[in-house]
Amino acid sequence: MRLLVVENYAPLRKAPAKGLREAGYAVDATGDGEEALWFATTGVYDVVVLDLMLPGLDGLTVLKRLRAEGRPHHVLILTARDTVADRVRGLDLGADDYLVKPFAFEELLARVRALGRRAYGAKAPALKVADLRVETTARGALSRRRFPLDNRGKMPRIAGGVGLSRSPPAGERPAFRPGPMRGRSSIG
Repeated sequence: MRLLVVENYAPLRKAPAKGLREAGYAVDATGDGEEALWFATTGVYDVVVLDLMLPGLDGLTVLKRLRAEGRPHHVLILTARDTVADRVRGLDLGADDYLVKPFAFEELLARVRALGRRAYGAKAPALKVADLRVETTARGALSRRRFPLDNRGKMPRIAGGVGLSRSPPAGERPAFRPGPMRGRSSIG
């Protein structure tokens, strides 16, 4: 999933962005409302984590413009504004979720996962696309042939084969057979 983190205070922008990247998400981050609007209107994001108190354009203005343009991004407001009136206003203007600072990173991560499931019309913590099953809470995936994938979408190297967790079916050969590494000088 691709995320946009919008937070004007650099330490509060960098820490969640780093944690979300470590959790396997592709993350863009900015601290300015005008730049946030540019990112969100020129890019495709599954979730936008949006602070309200931003320089340039405030977060509610960014949200209003995104919704006026029909942008499908799921928006999670992450702010220090904690009154019921603030939460109701943010949700009524089109936010999908609202989280008040200070917050636990685990809760932010769980809310991002939930919004990601909504983006793909799924309620279960596993998403299925063709023959791929993505476990959103376990940060892993399995293909229909039961080949495990790591959190970067690659099959792990297994001794005896390249990315195969079992032998290929009878009559099938792996598409690639590992051979000895050669330096530039040994290639003719």
